Amino acid sequence: MNLRASTVTPEQVGRAVGKVLKDPTYRANAERIGSAMRETDALSTLGDVLDASSRGWVAAG
Repeated sequence: MNLRASTVTPEQVGRAVGKVLKDPTYRANAERIGSAMRETDALSTLGDVLDASSRGWVAAG
């Protein structure tokens, strides 16, 4: 499915939405991704990334 923002028509959006709503694999994949996100401690991970980045900035400075 390719919806180019500069050339998309309302009909194309409607067909794409219909496909997503009718195809159960989209729901299954969304549930799988949601479950993985809920199991992740996003704030801790973000803190680790920011700490590592700031150490790199200090070393580079």
